[in-house]
Amino acid sequence: MGAESFSAIASAEDGALLLLRYPGDILRSTDTGRTWQEVYRGGFRVWGIGYSKSQALVAYGDSSEAVISVDSGRSWQAANGEWRAASCEWQADGRDSTLYPKPYTLYPLPAGTNSVSFADSEWWAVGEPGLICVWDAANRRWKELHRAPFSVEPDSRTAPPPSPLPLRFASQEGESKIAFSSAAHGAIAVGNRIYFTNDSAVTWSETSLPDTASISSFFLLSDTSSLVGMSDGLLYYGTAGARMTYPVFVRCDSILSDGQGAGWGTQPLQSLHPIFQIGWKDKLDGDLFVLTDSLMYSVGTDLRSATNYPLALRAGERALAASFPDAYTGFLLTDSIRRFDTLTSDGRDTSFVFDTSFVYRSLDGGATWNIVLSDIPGLTNMYFENTKTGFLCGANGLIMHTEDTGAHWARAWTLTRQAMHDIRMVNESTGYAVGDSGVVLLTQTSGRVWRLLPPEPLFSHPGTAYTGVACSGEHTVYIVANDRCYTAAIPQPINFHPHWHWPERHTLSISERPNPSSGSVEFDIRSTAKNSSEPGIRICGLDGKTISELSNMEIGIPGAWSAKADLSFLAPGAYTAIVTLDGVQAMCKFLIER
Repeated sequence: MGAESFSAIASAEDGALLLLRYPGDILRSTDTGRTWQEVYRGGFRVWGIGYSKSQALVAYGDSSEAVISVDSGRSWQAANGEWRAASCEWQADGRDSTLYPKPYTLYPLPAGTNSVSFADSEWWAVGEPGLICVWDAANRRWKELHRAPFSVEPDSRTAPPPSPLPLRFASQEGESKIAFSSAAHGAIAVGNRIYFTNDSAVTWSETSLPDTASISSFFLLSDTSSLVGMSDGLLYYGTAGARMTYPVFVRCDSILSDGQGAGWGTQPLQSLHPIFQIGWKDKLDGDLFVLTDSLMYSVGTDLRSATNYPLALRAGERALAASFPDAYTGFLLTDSIRRFDTLTSDGRDTSFVFDTSFVYRSLDGGATWNIVLSDIPGLTNMYFENTKTGFLCGANGLIMHTEDTGAHWARAWTLTRQAMHDIRMVNESTGYAVGDSGVVLLTQTSGRVWRLLPPEPLFSHPGTAYTGVACSGEHTVYIVANDRCYTAAIPQPINFHPHWHWPERHTLSISERPNPSSGSVEFDIRSTAKNSSEPGIRICGLDGKTISELSNMEIGIPGAWSAKADLSFLAPGAYTAIVTLDGVQAMCKFLIER
């Protein structure tokens, strides 16, 4: 993403405008956006500005970090731990566009717009490259104030923090895939090329496979070895020295034959059947699985033994993904296309095509499979972090999760209709899902609720699709498309333990004696409230109107009061005594007779 791309605009209390520039810079203007001064250059991505409860400006981003300004945005400093602990209490600027519906007259938006905000009593559109526009209400059009190249006042810049170099590669056919074996070692596969990094994505080295087919799956066995599955059914093994800078790839069926008829060379994979996934089946024993559209192989890490398990799939059904949280429990995601031929009302032939998905579960290491979820449209990928908790993603923003080994599934709230292609959890509470049109979803509630992250402008084009997501440790997430990869800081996990807190309500009662009375009445009041104030008593008629109010209660034991009243001035009849204490009321009826 270029340096002249803006994500949001807001206004300070003194009327100054604050502009957020990728990745974490803050610019300030005091002349209605004509000139700008850089007041902060950040070390983390900033995508919003709000007001804390103390009315300080807070700029916050993807990570748990934030910066605060108490002088209307002139200077900024890192937020302390106390603010981060209460970061969920920030309040949005009352002039922000989220509190105002966008009038339909604002559309179409200027080309390159990333966000529209209501600031300083005007509508603003900001984006890239260097785009700043203000809405001209009189002429009902957008007035362009700035367009690239964009510049700030000289001598106002601060030194930028170091950041990893972005990876850009030639667009290839097929989906890009990404994986990390450790915090420093990872790889991206696209087309028939693999890009390796050994320094946490600062630099990358490119390796081409000796095959014209595209890579359909790959798996990092360690920091120095990998397995690659091709769309034509071939399997390659890559190895290198201490650092996998330029690994050498050879076909498994040519290097594993030991000359005595044993090994992979005598058990070739199905020809022309793409290998969809490679992963651990039992990491402790060194067993891998290799998944094609209709077969699953169990392979040892020495690659000298392989056992296939035919999948009992129905006609038109194919395997897409698999996951083995332990050696015995496995899950299989399949896809089925059904076609129904019928006649229309006027007698014409027509066909209906339905794309439905199924989830199978195995409790015997993949020997047998049983359906646990059926007829879900358009599922694309699956992820299990343990035997109980798993996630699915698919078309129309669909994300589903289970917490009981797949017995029951629930749909999560995502607020998007784009197709999702990959999903991963970083820890117990935090996870990412990526999909079409540059959609990135983040959850910090163990997958119950997913929120959209602000789009990366270079990735937010409708034709751009994220196809893979991976994490190197618990601090950095990598998201890959077909021609580039970018990184983001993972926010600190949240301990999500929802509970309901009902306000404690005390009991209250009132009684009278004698009843009936000739005029002298004594009321007794009892309450379970602690440290409460003195109750008040009203004497009302049957019509509810207050006739008299009593005070000067006599206190006995805690929570007990008594009050004597001379009501001889009341005419004979029925009356009501109402007592009120800390918002709770009680009543009793009594008679006056003579």
